Amino acid sequence: KESATSDDVVRATFQAHVMLHMLRELEGTLSSSNIEAAVAESSKCTHALYDDFKQLANSKGWMMGETLLNPG
Repeated sequence: KESATSDDVVRATFQAHVMLHMLRELEGTLSSSNIEAAVAESSKCTHALYDDFKQLANSKGWMMGETLLNPG
């Protein structure tokens, strides 16, 4: 989205990573309902874990500022 911030981009990437791991666990049993459940669960996990992820990333020296992640 044009109005996305760098934090929006990082959060979306984090959620995609979480969802990918969930889907890999379902390999061989994928169905539309499993995928929908993984999307919902990854959203919940992202909400619960994202702030801790950002704090850990910052403590490790990761730079995720506007100048480095320009979504536009």
